[in-house]
Amino acid sequence: MDRSEVIRGLHSDLETLTRLHIRHGLHHTEGFRRQMERISDCIREHEIDARAELDPLAFSLYRRYFD
Repeated sequence: MDRSEVIRGLHSDLETLTRLHIRHGLHHTEGFRRQMERISDCIREHEIDARAELDPLAFSLYRRYFD
């Protein structure tokens, strides 16, 4: 998979996480926890530097949930 595709997928995953939390109030569910693990695994597996490679909005969302 191309690195730019991985980054786009990560952006999408972060937006999904936000939707689960803010719009649907599902931040205490198993699906929310799995989505967080999926994002963490992707970042670790592809050695993504979140600050440098994510766009400002996605990085802000990342920091909201992972810092």
